[in-house]
Amino acid sequence: MNEDFENIIETFDGDYGHKTVVLIYPSVIQDHKPLEDTFYIPKLIRKIYNQTLNTLSSGAYVLASIGLRATIEATCNHLLISGATLEKRIDQLVKSGHVSNSDRKLLHAIRFLGNDAAHNITEPKHAEIRVALDIVEHILNTLFVLPKKARSLDTVVENYADFIKLVEACAAKSPASTTKSLIGLLDSKRRLIPQVSIDEYEKQLLEEISAGNVPFLSLVEAANVEGKDVNIYQVLDDPANDPF
Repeated sequence: MNEDFENIIETFDGDYGHKTVVLIYPSVIQDHKPLEDTFYIPKLIRKIYNQTLNTLSSGAYVLASIGLRATIEATCNHLLISGATLEKRIDQLVKSGHVSNSDRKLLHAIRFLGNDAAHNITEPKHAEIRVALDIVEHILNTLFVLPKKARSLDTVVENYADFIKLVEACAAKSPASTTKSLIGLLDSKRRLIPQVSIDEYEKQLLEEISAGNVPFLSLVEAANVEGKDVNIYQVLDDPANDPF
């Protein structure tokens, strides 16, 4: 609280008093709900983002615009997105599957805002900088926060690495020496694997078992079920759990 005893003013009821100014520190962004679980965001990106919030809360909109742009640059660096300019790097974010095409347009808006602030010293309006902040927080939440928070949720298997992790998790829930087909082993988790991919994944699984790279499964036989060859697997003890 800052009290100015030299500046005497008349109050609304006719009395006299000194002027009082109340300052809040650290300053806050009015009507802004901070992004939650920012510890999931990579350290450097989080640092730039937090510094940008500080400049924005102080009303330094030019610096905040540059900070929002720098946050996107740092995100591209972290994701190893190449490109001679930020424009090309944003387009590459879409091509690499990190963001959607609609997000691409939003990110280019951040680029324009930051460029205008850095090169033309153009101060954005309050409404513009707030929308820009919403965009950046949406991107950070989508790329770093939500994927970590959603790890316990079932999601679609997109590659063999995801597939083998799922098979191992299902095998761990079955007693040792249990024999099952792949579909039987996966049980309800089968729905996570696209139909067009499961045969390809099983073929690679068989190759990995043959090479001795799958310690939790062995191939028992290929049984004929309703005229179709079905591979039967046996769940093995996890060597990591062997006390000897």
